[in-house]
Amino acid sequence: MEWKRYGMIIVGIIVCTLVYINLYSNVSYEERTKHSNNMKYKDFNTRDAFNILSHKFHRQTSKSKESRNTQKYGNDFPQKPPLLTLFTTWNNSKENFARRNTTVSNWAQLTPQVIPVLFTNDQGLRRDVEQKGWRTLPVLKSQIGIPVLKNMYLEAMEQLNSTFYAYANGDILFTDTLLTFLRSVSENETLLNNTLLIVGQRTNVKNVSAKEAVNFALLKNASKTRGKLFTTWAEDYFITTKNFPWSDMPSVVVGRRAYDNFLVLESIKQHFIVIDATKTILAIHHTTTAGNFENRKKAHSDFNAALISKFYNSTAVNYFKGRVDCANHYSDTLKNGTNIVRKKKFTSLLDSSRHEKKHNFLSSRC
Repeated sequence: MEWKRYGMIIVGIIVCTLVYINLYSNVSYEERTKHSNNMKYKDFNTRDAFNILSHKFHRQTSKSKESRNTQKYGNDFPQKPPLLTLFTTWNNSKENFARRNTTVSNWAQLTPQVIPVLFTNDQGLRRDVEQKGWRTLPVLKSQIGIPVLKNMYLEAMEQLNSTFYAYANGDILFTDTLLTFLRSVSENETLLNNTLLIVGQRTNVKNVSAKEAVNFALLKNASKTRGKLFTTWAEDYFITTKNFPWSDMPSVVVGRRAYDNFLVLESIKQHFIVIDATKTILAIHHTTTAGNFENRKKAHSDFNAALISKFYNSTAVNYFKGRVDCANHYSDTLKNGTNIVRKKKFTSLLDSSRHEKKHNFLSSRC
């Protein structure tokens, strides 16, 4: 029996080695990121590392189940991938619990055509949202203690398969208008073969109830009766496809000003198709006593602006041209209910007043 005892010792050594390699790769990645950006990051401790390992194990288990299902049922009935991977991130602050809960319930209503995802290293948050049908992914890169936007996109694209990928703020609620519009875009090869960014204005609605959050008809009615369309400066969701060049973007973080207008501005500069979907996607901001300008009150509010100035090598960044209404395309709905996307027409300053009154087009200030 001596050989059995030695065999168990060898197996134990191999398992410990594999765990160490997996753990070290994540920790060293975060440490490299810290030094390369020369920033003060949120502490990446051992608990975070084990949380990531737990995510990896959970992910591999899910993939194994999917593989077994494929083998069982074969490819006789190939299915299209979900329309959208829709992700966000938040912390476990008690003051935002009720609002986050309405978002969790609301996004769950969009499944299975939408994969709702929360980026978090908090096991409690992970458990709570997964019970409601969400997926979770670990935060692998952060700055000033906040997840980096582009890394969330890259990780979502690597781990999950869908036609579109979108970050949305954690207090934004959607209806089936999101699905209807994305279906129409997915059937347009001209749009899909180009690099595109879809944004839109939000509608502020105070104190959305739990009942309204899970009923699209009630949510639409709440928008009509007590909603107010917000400024074109604010962009709260960003829908792209896999070919969007996220790797080339600066490491801006969510929840701080300037990154939204920068994404629209830079996409227009790059001649991407930027669609203002305000008329076809109802995005509701669950407004509470915190108001509609929360980002201005937070610490490090100018963090993104500094990164963007460095990206352009200039402090004179024209964020005005990064508003929703500066998008080079817009969506609309025909009388028969069909969603369409049209190229936006811009007029000169000399005749903009007359032309805008007649056709509601934007002047060349964009």
